[in-house]
Amino acid sequence: MVICFDATQEAKRAMDELLGTKQFRDVSEVISMALINYELLQRSVTKHGSESVPSTPPVPVGRASPPVPEPSLPSPSISVGAKKVPEVFTIQKPATEAVHAAALIEPSAPLQNKVPPKDWLFGQLNRFLPAKATCRALLNIIHQTPAGIAVSDAASKISFAACDLGDYLRELDARLSLKREESFAAAFPSTEYHGAESRVRFGGQFVGNIKQGQLTGLPGGLKLVAYDSSKEPKLVLTTAGLEFALLPNPVLDHSVDSRPRKLGEAEIEFLLDHISKFVAPELSAYLAVIDGIKEGAKTPDKLDKYLCGRFGLKIVEKHQHPNEITQTFLTTQRTGAISRMADIDLVGREKAGIRVTYFVTHPGECFRKRIQDQ
Repeated sequence: MVICFDATQEAKRAMDELLGTKQFRDVSEVISMALINYELLQRSVTKHGSESVPSTPPVPVGRASPPVPEPSLPSPSISVGAKKVPEVFTIQKPATEAVHAAALIEPSAPLQNKVPPKDWLFGQLNRFLPAKATCRALLNIIHQTPAGIAVSDAASKISFAACDLGDYLRELDARLSLKREESFAAAFPSTEYHGAESRVRFGGQFVGNIKQGQLTGLPGGLKLVAYDSSKEPKLVLTTAGLEFALLPNPVLDHSVDSRPRKLGEAEIEFLLDHISKFVAPELSAYLAVIDGIKEGAKTPDKLDKYLCGRFGLKIVEKHQHPNEITQTFLTTQRTGAISRMADIDLVGREKAGIRVTYFVTHPGECFRKRIQDQ
């Protein structure tokens, strides 16, 4: 289908910037994904429609596991220029005390690792730093209000605070001259856009929302947060989310005299261990992508073809059967998984002009062998 339209200078700039990430084949793929993503956002905002982001059911609330040792951290007033990390995203001494958290029960058998791409975590949930910020903020909120906070209130409060954090991270990006794919501010809203889609999107994608009895968003999909069974469901940290929140983070907790990583080694090791035990869709994505790249599927086209073969999928214009998937949705799922894996150093991307090539890192090789040996 061919559609012609007038584009504003701002729209053309945005399209050029997206093409510059090398994650899209051409202009048509950028526009197609933008339309689908915006339609998904509209449904999330209006709470209509039947589609939802892959999510997790309610988890029974229990006591937290033994308190994590309090990390040695600098003062929370870390700043870049005129901006600083908002206190709600920092470790505050009272927050290191034990809190109630939702218990996670480790499966008795290894996770099923053949979950197809359509059931992976939604591709737009493509950054771990926003999920880290949400866990940290929720820890502080829960400590201040032991009775908990309604899911919708948590999404609103944390997303507004994330605007200030986004401003800080954008200054950090500018100071370090980071490219878009390396940006710390990616996925964070800004105070320049209060009330706009970016803040609403952050609340839905990186804090959470309850739709059709399911908790949506990346922290819920990773089983770092859950909601209780009260009349007005309240967002709670799981025991894993509590541990993750307390781990020091190089961006939120340390000075920025040199270029920090998005996540520290302890955070990455924690996530890999947690995902391999509790999050089958994410584990399946990691193994499929690593195996595909190692078998020669090192470009977006080849990796999509490999994933279709691995999971018996057929590309269609409109899916009607379980083994069918649209090219746009497969692209969304693949790029999301690649971005999350890059955040935790399992894969990397090399660019030559408009072409991008994937490679498996040494930590990625070690992770694959560890899962294979289990």
